[in-house]
Amino acid sequence: PLVLHLWSRCLQTAAGVCLQLDVRCEVKTAGSLTVEAGSAALLSCNISLATGEVVHQVRWLNRHKVPLLTYEPPARISHSQAHVQLTPSPRNASSITIRRVRPDDGGCYRCVFDVYPSGSQEGSTCISVTGKVHLEGNRTAVSGKPVSLSCWYSLPERVSQVLWTKTSEQGDSATVASYSKRGHHTPEPFRDRVRLSPTLGDSRLTVLSVRTEDEACYTCQFHTYPDGTRSSTACLSVYGETRSPQHPWEMVLPAFSPAPHKHNVRICGRVAGPSQ
Repeated sequence: PLVLHLWSRCLQTAAGVCLQLDVRCEVKTAGSLTVEAGSAALLSCNISLATGEVVHQVRWLNRHKVPLLTYEPPARISHSQAHVQLTPSPRNASSITIRRVRPDDGGCYRCVFDVYPSGSQEGSTCISVTGKVHLEGNRTAVSGKPVSLSCWYSLPERVSQVLWTKTSEQGDSATVASYSKRGHHTPEPFRDRVRLSPTLGDSRLTVLSVRTEDEACYTCQFHTYPDGTRSSTACLSVYGETRSPQHPWEMVLPAFSPAPHKHNVRICGRVAGPSQ
């Protein structure tokens, strides 16, 4: 006959589930998270305990198995790295916050519960760190004057190409200009009308002399690895000038209205005329 030992034998599975003498104990986690660089990441674990079991200690480890935070419940901390803090959580749960996530913070984190009398039980949560596209926002310009649109990516070292496209009120799209390590590319009819900065992570598109047909929404698109293609859109409004003896510097608002999902902000300010 098969002899059962008096102590329990716990089999750890990929899901963090233990089978313990017909008692199911489990550590649950979020599984995976996508976090933007520079923001905070909240990692949490929940443990199900059998009757009579007690958590004596909780340890959080990074992908290199280096301890980030160790404590005895409810909050007696014995070790903590500077960028990690213990976050309040319910009983039989544990949460930590990583402040200002860095690109090298990506990977899998282990929460280890030291349980008496059954031993250690653990789960893991994996973080993917991505960048974010930032734009200066919607712009207005006077016909015949220059205007610039700017955008930047929070993880510039991941960018291999930046591409600007234009979408008109009618929904027609066209490539305006692009830049990569191999150089610039500006197709007609924009070649003599726009300038694109020779930079990847921080891009500036300048229209040298704005025309009415330049009124449109412009998308700044970063081709990155491993984040993929990331983009954001801003809209340009163009003001024409009508001159008359009564109103020599009157500004005429355009009729263009971008697609409903774009936020087109019109900034109306007084334009000073020539000094008398």
